[in-house]
Amino acid sequence: MVLTQSETYKAVILRKRARRLGLSDPTAIKLSRSDATKLFLTKTVLRPLHMMTTEPIVAAFDIYVAFNFGLLNAFFAAFPWVFARQYGFGLGAIGLTYLGQAGGSIVGWVIMLYVYSQYWTKETAKAKLEDTAAKMAPEKRLVFAKLASPMLPIGLFWFAWTARPEVHWISPVIAEGFFSCGNLLIFTCTSLYFTDCYGAIYSASAWSSSTFLRYLAAFAFPLFILQMYEALGVGWATSLLGFVSIMLMPIPFILSRHGPFLRQKSSYSSGE
Repeated sequence: MVLTQSETYKAVILRKRARRLGLSDPTAIKLSRSDATKLFLTKTVLRPLHMMTTEPIVAAFDIYVAFNFGLLNAFFAAFPWVFARQYGFGLGAIGLTYLGQAGGSIVGWVIMLYVYSQYWTKETAKAKLEDTAAKMAPEKRLVFAKLASPMLPIGLFWFAWTARPEVHWISPVIAEGFFSCGNLLIFTCTSLYFTDCYGAIYSASAWSSSTFLRYLAAFAFPLFILQMYEALGVGWATSLLGFVSIMLMPIPFILSRHGPFLRQKSSYSSGE
């Protein structure tokens, strides 16, 4: 991506242009050390935490993404346990089972390309026909999450009750693909939706709050996942996670309906 895409952030573009023309940096701000520290704490630490606790859009997707990301990291510990116990796989064979997740990610990528070419481009053109300055409504981005939200419980329950010796190992591997596809689509949807809702500056803070929470979950989930599988067994341990994913499933549908109202009330909304 770094090698093939151009810079889009306004401040960086202006800085490069000024340097090329031999002008002073129009974005440069001279600050004292105390002011710089205050600016850093406000923008980098306090604002993301404030958005996480006061913005329903940010809070909802932070929790959704954190759960999925924590689960993804937990599976890195759980899959070796499951396939070794249920199918007697060795280390090499266990490593190959992750191809299910790779396949799911590739399918997710294809879905993203299709939605972009067949849906978003038409919606953007329709908005511009009505108003030359108009943009596609941010809630149109939620189509990814709407498609993905059922995939997560499907993949989890499928894995829960087919990862057993009497069922061929390919079945839970395919279930991994469903989870991986849904996880990728929701992760991508969150980034795009935050950007459309909050603009270039505030979306970075929104995404920072999501990053903080999801890596906290990524740290915590592997600490208890094996104990949970040993205590409940593969079926009920994975089903418990599936029930949580069902509870989170309505988030994109609720935001699709109430997102415009929440953005109107937000003090961080870009209004663009």
